[in-house]
Amino acid sequence: MVGDRLAFARGESVVVERAVPNAERPQFRYVTYSPRLNLRFQLSDAEIRRLEPAPVPAVRPVGAARGLPKGFWIAVASAASALVLVTAGVVAWIATRGTPGSPGTGEVVCIDPGHGARDTGALENGVAEKDVNLDIALRARRLLEEKGYRVVLTRDSDTNPSLAERCAIANGSGASVFVSIHNNARPPDVRGTTTYHFRDSTDGRLLAVYLQQEVVRSIERPDRGTRGSRLYVVANVSMPAALLEAVFLTDPDEAALIKDPDFRERVAEGVAAGVEAYLKSVPEPE
Repeated sequence: MVGDRLAFARGESVVVERAVPNAERPQFRYVTYSPRLNLRFQLSDAEIRRLEPAPVPAVRPVGAARGLPKGFWIAVASAASALVLVTAGVVAWIATRGTPGSPGTGEVVCIDPGHGARDTGALENGVAEKDVNLDIALRARRLLEEKGYRVVLTRDSDTNPSLAERCAIANGSGASVFVSIHNNARPPDVRGTTTYHFRDSTDGRLLAVYLQQEVVRSIERPDRGTRGSRLYVVANVSMPAALLEAVFLTDPDEAALIKDPDFRERVAEGVAAGVEAYLKSVPEPE
């Protein structure tokens, strides 16, 4: 832990992938990857100085090295400590997968692909909701990263974190917004797009409005509006949150549409546009 952030798992060896300055915070230049947590982080020189050096085994000079001054061995130990810290990869900021110099703000967006693994979600007209939710989320991640945002997914494969785990990932990510991706089912004669928000959150409602507006514009399906709710994931995250129900899988026409990768790309384009519209509407802190 660094502050209240989970940095890496106990006993884990974390790999330093590259040393590249962050476009927004150039001092965070060591990009590391935690295989157990499936997260990337960035580490600054300041973080190294702030942390207590890891213990380094005592070095006993041998042979010709016996005559070297004591200061030489202190320098060796200090350098080894710094190397251990860099390799460990404890960080203050979750790293961006985006490209340095890209036009976005570097803000963090958490995207939650609903369901997964044995929980298929709706299973209608030959479509498993869990699969299309994940595909849309991965596409939205790519689009947002191209805009310069940092994206954290609650899952990036066919797994099923609990609702509490999804909220914990979001709350630990430093995200400015949380978007949960779903597709609807029943009644069978209903079609169109709906976006939910926590009913007591004004910011969540605004995020839902932007998300709904941009997705409907992109996919041209009936606009069923936004709705306040107490759905677990929108009620238990610490940032503005919205849950998108893109189409009804119980409607044969909409199920056919969501099977088309080009249509899923359009859903993702709407998600990315809605998130960016909301973030640009929020005043910059003074």
